[in-house]
Amino acid sequence: MDYTAMNERRKIGVEFGKKYVAKIKEMTKAPMVVQEKFLMKIISDSKDTEFGKEHGFDQIHSIRDYQEKVPLTTFDDYASYIERMANDGERGLISANDPVYYNKSSGTLGTPKRIPYSEEGKKLFSQPSRILF
Repeated sequence: MDYTAMNERRKIGVEFGKKYVAKIKEMTKAPMVVQEKFLMKIISDSKDTEFGKEHGFDQIHSIRDYQEKVPLTTFDDYASYIERMANDGERGLISANDPVYYNKSSGTLGTPKRIPYSEEGKKLFSQPSRILF
């Protein structure tokens, strides 16, 4: 790679880094607002799923509503949904976004578990979250 190309890539990286840092600074000014907005998007997107219907997602408009309608859960509470998705190809059970693959946990606390990942979920974990959502 020649010097000009390397310099151009560096400039792109610096600009990306500046945008990323600026977005982080903006988000940390009001983290609860950012988190509630993100939660409400997930709830809205998932209101027509089986889990969403069972827990009244269409009536959740705040963190407090969510806390009142959705009990604390463990992986075991989702295992039957994930099994139906992975084995039977069912969709719309716990997420509006279809899984594109299943990650296998290490099983350090027991039997390894299959964790579904959607295309949207993959994006959240890549390329610094596309400048954070």
